[in-house]
Amino acid sequence: MSTKETKIDTLMTRRTIMSDELQKLFACKPDTSASISDYYEAVVTDNCLLKSSMSSRKLTFSYLKNMYALDIEKPVFRVFRRLWTADKTINGLLCLQYACFVDSVLKESVSYFLSKQINSLLTTEDTYNWVIQNYPGRFSMTSATTIAKDLNSSWYQGHFFKGTHPRIRIKPIISKENVVFALFLAYLAGYRGMLLLDNEFTTFLELPPNEILTFAESAAKSGLLTLRHLGDVLEVQFQVNHAAGGGL
Repeated sequence: MSTKETKIDTLMTRRTIMSDELQKLFACKPDTSASISDYYEAVVTDNCLLKSSMSSRKLTFSYLKNMYALDIEKPVFRVFRRLWTADKTINGLLCLQYACFVDSVLKESVSYFLSKQINSLLTTEDTYNWVIQNYPGRFSMTSATTIAKDLNSSWYQGHFFKGTHPRIRIKPIISKENVVFALFLAYLAGYRGMLLLDNEFTTFLELPPNEILTFAESAAKSGLLTLRHLGDVLEVQFQVNHAAGGGL
């Protein structure tokens, strides 16, 4: 059954992927083994995101938790946190990758945004029309407009677009960290062997399988994963356990 026929689980009616807030939070808590209580303390108690009220602090933490879990016990967040870098471009795309994995509306929007040609223009009206066509009768005009704005902003934060009104489609800069995260999400979805290089998670990065493999080999040299490749045989292990060197 499609997402349109069931409960629509999305943060896009309230917020974007909040990559700037996450960047600031991880700067306040740079320890990659920080717990969810550590992040709560940083956002709510210490107000590291500089919110104007206690209610705003708690709401912001709730949004971040709903999107990213913020729980080192969760394998997806654990890998995501370890791949986080000092580069906002890499991190913005990591956030979009994560959000498209967990948010139903963002997930369904992938084909819509990737279909935009390089240098083509994107407006709120364009995405509003996509929302009402893809979810007929499910959202009010106000909610559909909010979703359209938040979707456009989220894909902008993921560096698939530049500018404001209208936004302009660009080709994102891909890093080995983004490729490792795509491979990990593909692994969780059940892909194995050479299929890890060619699936919805890797095509999201707009790279052919041979370039994905090149990035993966570079990542292996950096210790981000373990990779064995011979002919049509590909084996990949990911560092996901708490102990250094633990794999999946």
